[in-house]
Amino acid sequence: MNDKRFKGLCFLCDEKYEDLDGHSTFHTMRMKGLVGKKCLHTLLDIDSTHNFLDTPTALKLSLVHHPGPILWDFRNLVMEFKAKGQKVKLRGLDFIIEYKSGKENKAADALSRILEHQLMQLIASSIHSSLMDEIQHTWKTDEEVKIMESMELERVKVVKKILMMSKDKKMALSKIYHCRLIFGVPEDFRDWVLKFSDDFRVVIGDDGSRMLELVRWDPALAVSALEREFMIDEEKVKKAFKFPVKHGKELDLEDDDVRRLNLLNTLPLVSPYSDGWKHELSSLEAEKYRVGVIHEFLSLTLEKKASIHHIVEFKEEFSLTKHTYQMLKKQPRTFYLAGTEMNWVIFLKDGYDENGNLIQKDPQVVFNERLYRFAQMQHPDELCRDSISE
Repeated sequence: MNDKRFKGLCFLCDEKYEDLDGHSTFHTMRMKGLVGKKCLHTLLDIDSTHNFLDTPTALKLSLVHHPGPILWDFRNLVMEFKAKGQKVKLRGLDFIIEYKSGKENKAADALSRILEHQLMQLIASSIHSSLMDEIQHTWKTDEEVKIMESMELERVKVVKKILMMSKDKKMALSKIYHCRLIFGVPEDFRDWVLKFSDDFRVVIGDDGSRMLELVRWDPALAVSALEREFMIDEEKVKKAFKFPVKHGKELDLEDDDVRRLNLLNTLPLVSPYSDGWKHELSSLEAEKYRVGVIHEFLSLTLEKKASIHHIVEFKEEFSLTKHTYQMLKKQPRTFYLAGTEMNWVIFLKDGYDENGNLIQKDPQVVFNERLYRFAQMQHPDELCRDSISE
């Protein structure tokens, strides 16, 4: 534990607390605040499940008070101590938690979302051990878990394709974990990948972080969505991107000749599964490669869209540059950009119909939409009627 503290590593996952070193990620923000007249650094982490406060700091700010002698009475579940000169008595309750799955017990049903090692912590706090068996049993009938199980092999393919596109065929586990929701990979991703030892292995990077590495290349997966579409509709793919010839207007050509010249300049495209990162960074081939990588990346997401934060997460692995936004703006036939240069979301146009609806919906997306509609309903019975109509 002391070794991890010295290295600035998380006690649970071995990843670095980058914000403490001044290297912020989009998942964690470091803010300065005041408690009285004393400065305090605060970390806001959307992925964190635990909160912590530095003990010396808490003592300096008088946020922690030593209660003095504590009197215990385990038979009657009573504890007495003094806080700020006041006598405090805490009484325990002896009770039984009866777990019931389904809509009738909404609060207890939340326990079905808790991971196994967290359930062990609950059991250790005097809850009867059969509770874990009952909750685990409901996992097998939970709709979302069924979706995860049925789509598991597809999710494995997605992770493999991401690694196959990366420069070194490996990347930090935390990067994929941070983007897990857009790919549909499970919450316990860090443990989940260990089941597929024929496809992945976890290694330690030069900086001490855990890296996910591709074990074997799969030629069948090294075919992009554009390449598959090309076999079906060649003309459509030819029009997907446009890389005009520089200074083409100065040639004083007819419009048809300009279009043909631009098409020759655009084709062939560069596969995102090639070594396109080796091209000169400012070259046309390198730009084709980067555009192809982002197109394939979006095709792997559940909703055919991603934010700037998701894209930037893989900047080094996909050899992206600081001009990514401008590069994508030049391809309006294929990409739709919403937002500003500093905060944008990119959509794959082919993934949506003319009304802006997602054309092919992953089972997880369908489930999420039903869950969202349920959250907005005043009466749960409406969800039942909605489910029957589907």
